[in-house]
Amino acid sequence: MRVSNSTQTVFELVDEIIAPLRQVVPRRPSPMEYLDPDFCLPAVFGDQPPPDGGDLVAEAEAYTRFVAGMAALGLVAKDGSIAPEAVGLYRAFRGGFIRGVVTGVFADRSDPLEVRFFGDEDNAAVLTVSGEQATLRAGALRGIAEWALDDLPDPPGGPGEVIEIHADERGVIPGRHGPLLASVREAANRPRLGTVLVDLTVRDTIIAEHPHGSMGLLDNDLGRYLLATAIDPSGHWVFWFAPATRARAEQWIVQMVRHYGAGGQVGLS
Repeated sequence: MRVSNSTQTVFELVDEIIAPLRQVVPRRPSPMEYLDPDFCLPAVFGDQPPPDGGDLVAEAEAYTRFVAGMAALGLVAKDGSIAPEAVGLYRAFRGGFIRGVVTGVFADRSDPLEVRFFGDEDNAAVLTVSGEQATLRAGALRGIAEWALDDLPDPPGGPGEVIEIHADERGVIPGRHGPLLASVREAANRPRLGTVLVDLTVRDTIIAEHPHGSMGLLDNDLGRYLLATAIDPSGHWVFWFAPATRARAEQWIVQMVRHYGAGGQVGLS
């Protein structure tokens, strides 16, 4: 692929870099998919016993809806029993405040990769789809970043230094950054092996959902690079491009969850 020399904004720059992904997956899944904004854990599944004098009819209806939703995902055993681990998975899946999507295309794979990941204070659920294969995993929250990315290839970081391009509040890149843009384009124009975007929302804050901020990975014949955009404290857009590994991308997810999930105890330690 060839990246244009006429890019004027950080958004256009990201669009051009991720063009191989956009051609195959023109519309990515939303991180808010499967979210139930009215989700509530029935009292019977809570840590405390149901309060005396509660509305038994309402509690029964809530329990029935909850179990029906779990059954639709195959989380209820044939004998009707429900494991605590299954409750944690469903709680993260339907009500988790950590919600993300990983979308990627790779030169050696015929199907795009789509990974949806969800989490709350304690639990994580990760749904991976590639072609006709789908897997659903669940466990403690500390595994969420690794599970979200462990179906990606793991090439070494590419050569080069960290590139940081400061734009204005509209994302327009000043002309003085021409040499830095040339370095980004040089990497983007090399033989492409993979292109990935990560969308992430934590506690109603959109951290990355291009063009509302972005985080992605570019794999070329020399290695892997991480690209990201965000608004700095002055309200101006910044674009970063740096050599990276899969572990570095996992660290980014962990850092964002810790920072934006600080309103509650987040079990990532």
